Amino acid sequence: MPEASWENGVRSLRKSEMGSLRKLLGDVFFAELPDIQPHAINAENA
Repeated sequence: MPEASWENGVRSLRKSEMGSLRKLLGDVFFAELPDIQPHAINAENA
């Protein structure tokens, strides 16, 4: 059986990956994005 965090082939973010996500968003969009959208990009959502 697949890991519980997988659904429809998509895995939820792990808390240990939050730093990488913030860096990726900064590289792709702009560095301040995680700070502008703290309700969406935070450890509680990982």
